[in-house]
Amino acid sequence: MPKYRHIVLFKLIPTLSEAEKVQHFQTFKAAIEDLPKDIPFIQEIEVGFNTNASEQWDICLNALFNNLEEIHQYSLHPLHLQAAIGLKPYVVERSCVDYETLA
Repeated sequence: MPKYRHIVLFKLIPTLSEAEKVQHFQTFKAAIEDLPKDIPFIQEIEVGFNTNASEQWDICLNALFNNLEEIHQYSLHPLHLQAAIGLKPYVVERSCVDYETLA
């Protein structure tokens, strides 16, 4: 049965120092990766910091859901919104892809 991968990329304010970017990343990562204990339909979720300086995106969120409706529910869930609010002021660009996978 197919599942759906939810990939979100974030570009942080370029004037932030590397230490500031890492600090915001760590806070966001801890909050997001804690969500499955309270949002049981999240199959898996991880947040990573880009270590390739030649690329433009700073943070990647990679999550797995059973269907697109669960992704929609997740995006509107109060705990997800609370977890994301701390990173939002530092984001200058966001990109998202949701795709069907057999994984």
